[in-house]
Amino acid sequence: MTPRIYFRLWASIWLIYVLHFNPVLPGSHRFVYLTRSLVEQHQIDVDPFWTRLLDLSVSDGHYYIAANPGLSFLAAPVWTIVYAAYRHLPETSVFRTETFHFVLCHFVGFIATTALFSSLAAVAVAWFVFVRTRERWRAILGAGLYAFGSITFYHSTGMNQNGVVACIGLCLFILMFEPRVWAGALDRKSGRVGKECRSRWSPYH
Repeated sequence: MTPRIYFRLWASIWLIYVLHFNPVLPGSHRFVYLTRSLVEQHQIDVDPFWTRLLDLSVSDGHYYIAANPGLSFLAAPVWTIVYAAYRHLPETSVFRTETFHFVLCHFVGFIATTALFSSLAAVAVAWFVFVRTRERWRAILGAGLYAFGSITFYHSTGMNQNGVVACIGLCLFILMFEPRVWAGALDRKSGRVGKECRSRWSPYH
């Protein structure tokens, strides 16, 4: 399997996740509002939005989401770019509504975090399976089963930290228990990836 095949596999899975975006996925709104608070209010609490949230913690009179905030920090740089353009829309624009504002922030954060990492995890599964079996159909099947044949698909349709955690855990598992998966990925003499490698453990041929 060449890098192009891995890229096409990733892009296909990522696009399917994007097309199944669920703006009301349970538990996702807390990350959306924290992302907005980080970018728009420059603060880590969710004081402007606390009445819209249920799972909150309170400290020194400020409200915080009762969950790991890492996902919102990952989404913040991308939302900063999009919000820089969005905030310049006229106040009378049909897009300057609270509902659209929420959905747009959720969508931007979703495609840049959960959808991205979940699809990368699926490609990591394909990479691992191919290295172990040397059969392309098994690798693609493995990626498909992980991406669409498990609860991963449900959690990958909105901002949810489970997909990111699973991706990190899977990559750590591969590095810890099959370090040869990376062997031969780079032909140091030519600087070209995959095609010139002749290592048995190269994931590219």
